[in-house]
Amino acid sequence: MMKRRDWMRMVCVGGLLLGGGVGCDLLQSARSPELKLPTRFVEKRQSAQAGTLQQALTSIQGLYFGELELVAYDYRPGVTIPQTGQHFGGNGTRDWSYWVVLQSGHDAARDNVLQPGQQIDISALDNGYSTPPEQDFVDQVGSFDIDLFEVYLYRTGVISNNTYYGMNADGNGSPVHPLHKYPALASLDDHFCAPEFPGQPSNIQDVNVFFVRSDWFPRSVVVNTRQEATTSPPRLVIDHTSIPLTPDQESLVLSLVNNGTQRRFYSNLLFIPFSGPVSVDLTGTGTPVGGGTTPAPHHYVAGDFRISVNFDLSDIIDESATDLSVPRVRYKGDAQHVPFGLSVSFDPL
Repeated sequence: MMKRRDWMRMVCVGGLLLGGGVGCDLLQSARSPELKLPTRFVEKRQSAQAGTLQQALTSIQGLYFGELELVAYDYRPGVTIPQTGQHFGGNGTRDWSYWVVLQSGHDAARDNVLQPGQQIDISALDNGYSTPPEQDFVDQVGSFDIDLFEVYLYRTGVISNNTYYGMNADGNGSPVHPLHKYPALASLDDHFCAPEFPGQPSNIQDVNVFFVRSDWFPRSVVVNTRQEATTSPPRLVIDHTSIPLTPDQESLVLSLVNNGTQRRFYSNLLFIPFSGPVSVDLTGTGTPVGGGTTPAPHHYVAGDFRISVNFDLSDIIDESATDLSVPRVRYKGDAQHVPFGLSVSFDPL
């Protein structure tokens, strides 16, 4: 059987994506190459470290990401105006537009580490795989509303007390040391385990974190899906939620997981509210969508702002459920199961 890591290499490149069975030939369409969504991971320590915690749990030296993919979503149900990209599954849709900030399936998106007080320039990792919107979309639509922003985390781990614990260790899933990109870390002892996420099933490899506009999801919620075996093509149904969903929320989640990019699994989801949508002007004029003279509070010109995905690594391990001698690692979450102090911000450049 082909390893998932190898399968992801074979997926063709995408930029702003639309469901509907569109093929890879769209990559040759006319594009507006200056359009980018500059994005970074930032470690901003907010919590004071408690002196009573074990040394091995307080000395977090980094959070490891086996593979990353970041996608902005614009919910445009029923719209037929030309949009760009590909849809990789059998379930066509006219409901979503996608702008891939960082695509998985290449080495630059793999084996990255966020260290305390540091940042990762996601835009520098795109390696030419993330493409801007087609000119038709710019001319006929003119703006992209970020209703959701996905940070897909695949095969994670932690560096603690000069030792790595997590996925891709001990030769599991990777022929090289998971920290091989970082000379100061590449010789650390590494021990395999599948870190557990708060509110999620055990022994999972990935989590889809969706920053979602707060008028849709005013509270963070964990959603787990399963495949409905009797449908063709297969469809996902909601299997579990950490809090009850409204009918509108259920409908949106099902549309997303069944009509999303289809490049990855949508099994273990975490929705975190942010103040949105964020409207991105693709024309460079700064004119608010729909007319007017004053841009909305969340209106930006493409290239004039940056997306920051914020982490706090000061207290990320659940000491009561972690045993490094096994090893077993469980990430700590807040009351709504959000790990790493995750938040997103949109900042003018």
